[in-house]
Amino acid sequence: MPKIWDEVGIEIEYVDVDPKQDFVLRSFLENCGYRITHDASVESPTVTLGGRPVKGATFDKEINDAIFRKSVIGGEIVSPILNTESKDWIDTISEIFKMLKNLGERKDTTRGSIHVHVNFPADHPSGHKHTIGLLRRAWILAGFTEAFFYRIGGMGKEQRGKFMDYIYYRPILGNGPAIVISGQDLEYRPVLRYEDVLNSRDNVDFFCKCGDIWNAESRYHPSRYSWINFYNLKLERPHIEFRVFNKTLRWDYVYAIVELCKAFVRVCYTIDTQTILKETNNKLFGLNSCYEIDWESYYHSVIKILRITDETTLAILRSIWDKTPIPYYDDTPVYSHITRTSIFTHRDYLALYPKPITNQEKKKVRHANYIDIHTLTEMGEYIFPEEDDGCVN
Repeated sequence: MPKIWDEVGIEIEYVDVDPKQDFVLRSFLENCGYRITHDASVESPTVTLGGRPVKGATFDKEINDAIFRKSVIGGEIVSPILNTESKDWIDTISEIFKMLKNLGERKDTTRGSIHVHVNFPADHPSGHKHTIGLLRRAWILAGFTEAFFYRIGGMGKEQRGKFMDYIYYRPILGNGPAIVISGQDLEYRPVLRYEDVLNSRDNVDFFCKCGDIWNAESRYHPSRYSWINFYNLKLERPHIEFRVFNKTLRWDYVYAIVELCKAFVRVCYTIDTQTILKETNNKLFGLNSCYEIDWESYYHSVIKILRITDETTLAILRSIWDKTPIPYYDDTPVYSHITRTSIFTHRDYLALYPKPITNQEKKKVRHANYIDIHTLTEMGEYIFPEEDDGCVN
């Protein structure tokens, strides 16, 4: 019988291919219960020949339609719910990666990522909600481990957020939470403030202060776009999503980060709040403090707090850690890429809104620098992604 944290979902973003054009890969995915979905953040307009992207310089729009086709590549492969107590899932991931590489998918990119979803069911005796104790433990751990996850999340390379302002997985500390226009007063506010969420009184208070999760009009909502995503706790099968990992085509790296995320959730359910507070010593290690951290000491502290003892997992995590540079980050506040002005107008009490930023602070907020299929289309670019944008790792 799998434990709570053994039930995991994985999303694999790809940028260079269209798996639907390859019968062998498509059939393999379907037989294993995986599905192919759209994702604007990694899709690109491109030119294909025989269903395969044509690599090279920008193409003129007036290409020969009898030979070439204007198409879209990039997307996401979504796993079924995996029982990771068994290691069978690793063979499937390894085979998917091998097929993607054979189709031309690059192992390094500044756009793609791996998302890990870990089961996080309600723990209240009623079975219908999460207790504030469980939620608070997860929030405390997130504040302590943020910088750790961002470094491991580089997966042996520079963090892709350097090129995209971390817009799809913002930090929860410092100026990390994206700025939105919110409230009946339509003020400029961060989507959340760490201390406000930490001091939540109960379950309802937590979800209101953690980005107004309960009132989110749709899944495309600013509360989702933090490195650790609590939005999914409102779903029928509640779970936490870790969005911080660069894309990789190494199955052993995926195995290690899955075990890391499972360890995070396991501690939330098995260690009491006072013990976690004592072991973290009320310290926060955010991406905003990444240039001040004693990284060697910090690494061992996180491994100890998360109770990771499996030697294989430890060896892979250490290898990733040693290969990955300290993430680049300037803690500049940025606007959310979700631009609707109706965000957060449904909150019942003004007291639950994050405090507005001042007019002086507002002058420092900037729009994020990121690329998705919408920005590429607006520019009229039909390119093989990253060939000409100077963002190749």
